[in-house]
Amino acid sequence: MIVVFDDAIAFADEAFGDFGELRGLNGRSIDAAAVRDADALLVRTVTRVDASLLAGSRVRFVGTATAGFDHVDAEWLASQGIAFASAAGCNALAVSQWVATTLHLLALERDPDLLAGPVAVLGFGNVGRRVTALLRGLGCEVRVCDPPLAAARAKGPIVGPTAAELEMIAREHFVALEVALAGARVVSPHVPLIASGPHPTTALVDAEALAVLDPHAVVVNTSRGGVVDEVALGHWLATGRGRAVLDVFAGEPEVDPRLINESSVRLVSPHVAGYSLEGKRRATAMLHTALARWLGHSPAWDGPADHAQRVPMPVVLDRSALAIRAAWLRTCNPIERDDVALREVLRGPPPARAPGFDALRRHYPLRRELGHFSPSCALPGDLARQLAHMADPLARPSDEAIVLIAHGSPDPDWRAPLEQARDRIRTRMPGRIVELAYLDHLEPSLRVLAGDLVARGVSRAHVLAAFLSPGGHIKRDIPALVEGVARELPQLHLRLEPGAIGAEVEVVEAIAAAICRIVGRR
Repeated sequence: MIVVFDDAIAFADEAFGDFGELRGLNGRSIDAAAVRDADALLVRTVTRVDASLLAGSRVRFVGTATAGFDHVDAEWLASQGIAFASAAGCNALAVSQWVATTLHLLALERDPDLLAGPVAVLGFGNVGRRVTALLRGLGCEVRVCDPPLAAARAKGPIVGPTAAELEMIAREHFVALEVALAGARVVSPHVPLIASGPHPTTALVDAEALAVLDPHAVVVNTSRGGVVDEVALGHWLATGRGRAVLDVFAGEPEVDPRLINESSVRLVSPHVAGYSLEGKRRATAMLHTALARWLGHSPAWDGPADHAQRVPMPVVLDRSALAIRAAWLRTCNPIERDDVALREVLRGPPPARAPGFDALRRHYPLRRELGHFSPSCALPGDLARQLAHMADPLARPSDEAIVLIAHGSPDPDWRAPLEQARDRIRTRMPGRIVELAYLDHLEPSLRVLAGDLVARGVSRAHVLAAFLSPGGHIKRDIPALVEGVARELPQLHLRLEPGAIGAEVEVVEAIAAAICRIVGRR
């Protein structure tokens, strides 16, 4: 079996080497002659796959290591009985974090209320859902427009996404395009480029759409260049009405430098919003699985094992939450570096611009997604939850909680170690609910906290009684207190974990970590 592949596909040798003979080529060099005797073809966006490329070839399987596939004539492939697979969703998390990075930078720059919204998200696919969830988790008002998905939902069950995403689609209140755009502070399209049919997206953001935005709105485009009318965008920006952040351009790799030179085009990058190492690994793993199943084999590759370990990231706490989140995002996603590189290419001689654009993409130093990092120090609870949420905005809230119960004292020096221990546990186990409760006159009491957990949908809580005074009566009171609250709230399964009563902080943290590992395996 002969597999022709774009040699920019990450980990291709490891993922596809067992399938047969591999022939790696520059994606723009893949032509009819190159694929004539191939059995499978694996591409990226720079290769147009249609009858002119494949007619008369032996190719029976085509895969694209990209989420979008407007470069593939899928209808023609189907008519020829050629199997087709894409990597839908592979880079959705990277793109959502890229969008968050740009909005944080602009908010810090001169518009701290930008993240309040409203943000118009156009398209509720893999990327749109994550952008929506991420921004709403930060308190942003988001309006979602997706007429095709709204129509499909009205007809019957949606097929494809995970159960959590299906639930999200079922709950979403879709609005018309004009409603989404009216007065929006940000517009962020996440749609394929479709020229015709009932729901075309070419020039979806046109002069009419731009005219109804907030006077200081931001256009963020990470989908396809043609989704935004670049001529209309240039005129709109020239009036000084708004700003733009652009990762994609019409006619790539040819890019009109006049648009880039608009002073209100704040940040640009060379179609790399989805270029994370994790996204590349997911894409290749998805193609490996699809090709293996087409051949009747069991998938055997899911990416390099050495990429899973988290890396500490320094955090400076004497800043606002916005500034801390922006610094975190900026470290993971150095868009300003990419901005400088692309502008330098586009200032060069015209014949060098398109090759330069391609070279920036081809040799892009892959960044890591937020989930690869952990803060190097304990964070305040709200900030820890925000960072964990941005790392995985579609993660379901845990239905199990860790409750650290302590005796009360108003002395700040006494409380600080408790709060630090709680925050360390939250940091080490992002997404887990970890709370403090008190025995004495401080709030929340275990009864109050347990009621709050029930309201948040928590069904189980593991109580670790720790940081107690030497008084034996306090220790003896703990089991009775837990039993009493459990009787009052039968919908919450409270379990007093042994071994932590009166224990040192390190012991409590170790027990909490063990509990979370057990919960994670259920």
